[in-house]
Amino acid sequence: MSRFADDYRTARAAKLAEAAANRALVLRYPDLAKQLCEPPYRASRPENWSGYIPGPLASENNRGIVALNTSPVRAQLLTILEAAAERADADHHTQGRPA
Repeated sequence: MSRFADDYRTARAAKLAEAAANRALVLRYPDLAKQLCEPPYRASRPENWSGYIPGPLASENNRGIVALNTSPVRAQLLTILEAAAERADADHHTQGRPA
């Protein structure tokens, strides 16, 4: 097996784990998960989202130029994930503290 194949498998496993963590985090909060069904992403059900978020760079154009990925879908998914992460962080900090 080649070094490239090993590196690819390692990177793929890391990306799959990251997507699974993203999905689990967002699905913990039904109101945020429901936003996955809104445009522009428009999932038929929140559970259908794999947790994948497109990368920060767009595909190379025919002149060999790579631009930032300004997709509204990417922006929406990042916003939802960020809100879920903030809630999880707040939940973690309030656990164990007296009300």
